[in-house]
Amino acid sequence: MRHGLAALFALSVVTAARPQDPAAPSPGVRAFADRTALPTGAAIDFFGDSLTWQGGHVDLLQAAIAAARPQLQARLHKRALNGGTSTDLLHGSKDLYGSSQEPFATVLSADRPIAAVIHIGLNDVWHGAKGNPPAVFEQTLRDLLAAAAFAQVPIVLCTPTVIGERAAGSNEFDAPLDEYCAIVRKLAATTGTTLCDLRGAFRRELAVRNAADAKQDVLTYDGVHLNAAGNALLADELGACLAALLPMADALARNTLRKAGALPLVPMPKQLLFGDGALTLPKTSRIVVTDERLRAITPALPMSRLLGGREEISDTPPTPGAIVLSLDTTLPEGGYRLAVTDRVTITGHDPSAVASGCATLLQLIETDAAHAVVPQVTITDAPDCSYRGLLVDVARRPHPIAVLEQIVELCSYYKVRYLQLHLTDDQAFTFPSTAFAKAVTKDHSYTRAQLRGLDDFATARGVTLVPELDVPGHCGALIAALPELFRAHELHHATIAFAKPEVLAAVDTLIGEMLDVFRKTPFFHVGGDEADLEHVAKNPLFLAAFAREGVTDAQELYRRFLVQLRDKVHARGKRMLVWEGFGPGGAVAIPKDVVVMPFESAYHLPDQLAASGYPLINTAWQPLYVVNDRCWPETWIHAWHVRRWEHFVPTYPASRGIDVPATAVVLGAQLCAWEQPAERELPSLRRRLAALAERTWNATTTRSGHDFLQRLAFTDARLSLVLGR
Repeated sequence: MRHGLAALFALSVVTAARPQDPAAPSPGVRAFADRTALPTGAAIDFFGDSLTWQGGHVDLLQAAIAAARPQLQARLHKRALNGGTSTDLLHGSKDLYGSSQEPFATVLSADRPIAAVIHIGLNDVWHGAKGNPPAVFEQTLRDLLAAAAFAQVPIVLCTPTVIGERAAGSNEFDAPLDEYCAIVRKLAATTGTTLCDLRGAFRRELAVRNAADAKQDVLTYDGVHLNAAGNALLADELGACLAALLPMADALARNTLRKAGALPLVPMPKQLLFGDGALTLPKTSRIVVTDERLRAITPALPMSRLLGGREEISDTPPTPGAIVLSLDTTLPEGGYRLAVTDRVTITGHDPSAVASGCATLLQLIETDAAHAVVPQVTITDAPDCSYRGLLVDVARRPHPIAVLEQIVELCSYYKVRYLQLHLTDDQAFTFPSTAFAKAVTKDHSYTRAQLRGLDDFATARGVTLVPELDVPGHCGALIAALPELFRAHELHHATIAFAKPEVLAAVDTLIGEMLDVFRKTPFFHVGGDEADLEHVAKNPLFLAAFAREGVTDAQELYRRFLVQLRDKVHARGKRMLVWEGFGPGGAVAIPKDVVVMPFESAYHLPDQLAASGYPLINTAWQPLYVVNDRCWPETWIHAWHVRRWEHFVPTYPASRGIDVPATAVVLGAQLCAWEQPAERELPSLRRRLAALAERTWNATTTRSGHDFLQRLAFTDARLSLVLGR
């Protein structure tokens, strides 16, 4: 459990009103049929056992939406997940009532549903000694949720329903049923998945209908499978959950959000005051800058993409319909104010904050063929976390500049301040060094002009690029290109000979070259993780370095190397970032101005680092890593907290979660995309980064996950327009 955070941040359990007449559409069914914003031909998959396969409740939902909106041609699929072993549950049912079911992930890929329901009945997982123990059941559900997250399919997760219908305490199956239900509830809370508590619904319904304490014929015809009343109940509960999970139709959703004092904005602003009307902006927008430093960020207002027009940049007095950009250093750091009256005025603490206000304006605008309409509002806003970041790994897979520009646009749109470029690793050295030209990987690198252009592109949109030179580990490409300088030992393929003074000088030169390209960054990341120190003590160069530096072993020499890098970085006016890599204690003290990014929580735990006085940036593997198939959905990220570190491996210290106290210095958090091909980055990041942005801009939000998903439905659609997709 999340130490109380689940109750605060997880998606709410949706409870429908009890249906009185099984033949009449209930409130939950009507909400699903009338209110959800479904694209034409949309599919929803219902995965379950015999209850779902027989599927009277699915038929009721299908009939209701077909009657309410036949033009949608929505398709509700009954899909099987049956059996007494985890293999059956995970990979699907074979020959169930004559059917054949492909593996779960395969079905998701083929159906491409906009949502799916997972409902596994107790009778199909619990068979006493022959059945799945709770731990296997839990791991099976985790695997299903992970597969759905990878496929970007939102899930309604149901508790098992019923075996027998007797009152609580009379049914011998109550205890195991409650144990399995507790697992489902815990998973929903800790992952941010929408929970449909069918166990609770059945208990409430049986308390009303089963006064005679019958074993069956109330909601089931055999104590297990649903009759008409049971199917009506299930349809009502699932309909309400799907209506809550899926976005509402546009007009209704906008009206609902406005009544709640909100607008479809991500991150949600701290302060929002509504006016009485709206402002129509002309196709050709006049942008007035009141400070020359703001001319550089006018590309953050790509009105031309939304309207097919253009911007006119001016410093003359504003007129009605103009967009006015100005600075006000009395606003909090990162803070901005957006006021829509007869013009749009965006004021920020600095140019990057003005760009944040521009991003809010982009999300607010409603467009048609000739005009842009903005509601009259006043927004005053500032982030809770100064560091809101994204890492993209360009060293393991090539990433064209055009893809990185799209990623910059994504960061700008969601007010993500920093984009870290992992430029070097074992696979490639992508930075165009002139001092060590042989190190540059052919056909997998950039030119200085490309990187400087990307840096300017990012600055114009309020995003700062942070370069990373990963040393002393992860240097396979550097060692292969220049072994005579960088190789530490013939058994080492990835750790440089950091004991050599000439290697320190070379790294210093590379830092200088990188900062000559990325001049605007306040940070420089040196990596610092996973240095292989096993064999270096056999190297005479390291033995000499022990004596020269006054240390006893390679671990202390590694710490000394980090201190030396810190001095090189600080001498250039930047602050050093490192991955969690050095351990607690040690004779060589790492300065407390070094910012640490704990990710595995295996070397120096985040609570230990915080207690030692180190400032932290949260890069917890779970849920902030996006590594191809190993990733977590946006709902999970929204249910997470910036002071919370987790890991998915049960043996890791953070597998049960590590929370740092409010006194710890946590600058923010960073989503980390590793090892992914370029074409996968934007699809895998666009919704996840929105959740990261929401939780770092509003670190103590009490808004529900459903509220976030409603807003995200609008902002994600608008993002496609901004990107021209």
